[in-house]
Amino acid sequence: MRKILFILTVFVLAGFAGLSGAQAQDGEMTDTSKSCTMPRDNDPVADTDKRWKYCDIHARTFAYRDKHIEMKKMLAARAENYKASTKWARDQHKAELERYHAGLGSANTASGNE
Repeated sequence: MRKILFILTVFVLAGFAGLSGAQAQDGEMTDTSKSCTMPRDNDPVADTDKRWKYCDIHARTFAYRDKHIEMKKMLAARAENYKASTKWARDQHKAELERYHAGLGSANTASGNE
């Protein structure tokens, strides 16, 4: 009798667990804030159905494309600014390397190692 009661209890608890999962899934279908996010600066896409929210993948594609182009321009400008800010140091280093190698060449010819 105890085994039958235990098995019956397990089935009843499993049934309740299944029902609560179905309710949670319905709740997730009405809230797309986690699964369908837009870029931060853009307004969310307006939906037409009040009951079921949806994710307009086409609008997201164009929005992310625009953000990608903007980011590429910003990175190109950043790279140019970095190159311009370090040009003096690179030119000085190159000149010192040329003096160093010129000094090595004259030292090798004087010692007869060449």
